[in-house]
Amino acid sequence: MPLTAFGFTDEEKRDMPVAWLRELLDNASSGGYALPAFNVVDELSMDSVLSSAALARSPVVVQVSVRTAKFWTPNFLRATFEAKRKLHGTTAVLHLDHCGEPAFLLSCLDSGWHSALFDSSHLPYEEGVRATRRVVEEAGRRGAAIEGEFERIRRVDDPSSNTAEDTAAQHHSTLSFLDRTGVHCFSPDLGTRHGMHTEEPAVDYGRARELSARVPVVLHGGSGLSDACLRKAVDSGVTKVNLSSVLKETYVAAVHAFVHASRTEPLDLVSTAHGRIGALCRHYAEVLGSAGQSR
Repeated sequence: MPLTAFGFTDEEKRDMPVAWLRELLDNASSGGYALPAFNVVDELSMDSVLSSAALARSPVVVQVSVRTAKFWTPNFLRATFEAKRKLHGTTAVLHLDHCGEPAFLLSCLDSGWHSALFDSSHLPYEEGVRATRRVVEEAGRRGAAIEGEFERIRRVDDPSSNTAEDTAAQHHSTLSFLDRTGVHCFSPDLGTRHGMHTEEPAVDYGRARELSARVPVVLHGGSGLSDACLRKAVDSGVTKVNLSSVLKETYVAAVHAFVHASRTEPLDLVSTAHGRIGALCRHYAEVLGSAGQSR
């Protein structure tokens, strides 16, 4: 049988309730909700995200860091994702997060991944624009979507503040980046940081609203933000929210509780971690309004 985009046969594609990232973002925008995007670290966390999303009837983005993708290998993660997605009947995409290496990013897409974030924040602006455009073009040949980023989004434990840029100059740089690269969604600096927020940051909802009229907007650093903050971000046009640290902290807390209780059955640990991560995912599906949106 002939292969279609992402290496699936026509028959396989007909069996898939999955929609590509661009379609999911369009649906979220028109429906007034945001896609929860969870960074998983292994098969357990991936299964918990996919099964909980199916129970909540929520579309979901399963994200993987470059470190995790290299540890497990792109082919293994794609095969695991597809098996789990089919098992639970989840509307989901597999997405590579924060990759600044074009060759590795494209190797993931060649393995059947649906989308990736090409992070050019480590490059000078003009070089980043050119590199991003090349990645978008190569991804397009594979039927995949690219999330773009050129502004550095710092971590919560980074004492430095983001570089203040003239508003007009920043606006021009952003619009130029979007026009020249053709990215399918964009992750701007909205005032949040990577890691677990312990205090509510000053989120630039106005900028999110302005950019969402041009391109689907992604909020990075969703961990630790209040439900009210996340809902306001969705109301401001954000259509994808990245959640990594909060899932990892939930996972590790389950392990600590297991060890503290002096339990010795490994399956009990798996069950506990799976349940806690699942409850977390269902909570965010409700908060972001994605629950009940799967078709």
